[in-house]
Amino acid sequence: MFRANLSSILLLFINGNISFNVNLLPQLRDWALLKPGQVFKLTVARNNQQVGDITYTIGSQPLINDVTITFDHNQSNNLLPNQTHMVGIGMPNDGVNDGDNFTGTIKVDVPDGFVFDSSRSNGVVTGSNVGDDLLGMFNTLGSMEGISISQEAAGKPIIIEYNRTKSELGKGFVLLYGHYIKNISGSQNTFTATVTATTTNADGDKANYDGSIQTIIKSHNIGMPVENPARNSLDSSFAIGENNIYRDQVNPDGSHQVVPSQPVTKSKKLPQTGEEHNSLATIGLLILSLATGLGLKKRKKD
Repeated sequence: MFRANLSSILLLFINGNISFNVNLLPQLRDWALLKPGQVFKLTVARNNQQVGDITYTIGSQPLINDVTITFDHNQSNNLLPNQTHMVGIGMPNDGVNDGDNFTGTIKVDVPDGFVFDSSRSNGVVTGSNVGDDLLGMFNTLGSMEGISISQEAAGKPIIIEYNRTKSELGKGFVLLYGHYIKNISGSQNTFTATVTATTTNADGDKANYDGSIQTIIKSHNIGMPVENPARNSLDSSFAIGENNIYRDQVNPDGSHQVVPSQPVTKSKKLPQTGEEHNSLATIGLLILSLATGLGLKKRKKD
């Protein structure tokens, strides 16, 4: 027979030997709402004679042990403007088994010119390979349940409001997509996450004591600059060798080969020997004719 009065004292009457379990309230999932160090006592009495007390103490609050910032694993060199990249915020914690949620805000200070892309599959990603294999962290579509993500303008902080189980946050990531709209150096390409976290249960009750809100800040420098690559400018010229003409020779296998033809000899003006000889002959004939004429005239006079 059990009886409890309004002062929450439990009276237990037992006839004979019996074993039993006592379920204490609040339930275990709600212990995290209580201030660490608080002591609760259960008094055990027999025939109205106190036998002893059972005490239990509220342990340490569930904590986020670290904040991890993971950048698009596909990238290892310079980044290009206007290309989409992924950023994952992880919150490993020691409360993954208590059944409660963490709720709070993640403020992500982004590099200058980084723009959040709300059209992508943002949100919490979880899965068997998430956390064990970083390459698999982006293989699961993000869930926006209990998540809101916003950004006022390019380069302004991205604000993430969240309320998800500690297990999901500890084993998965809050995933967001974005792109750069301007060039920056590798040293400027830094993401900083400021995380606040408070325990809440399924009924929406929150821990409300001094120190119940945890704040942790972590930064991660990507180290890769964002820049448009220099365009290669190739100038080509085709110099024709002196006294050579080049032609495209098509080989039997379809390939092409540029080869020089036979040298072309420049045309040279031949000496005008025949013309000069003819002129001298003409002059000689004229002299001979004159001489002959003069000789004939002299004979006639004689």
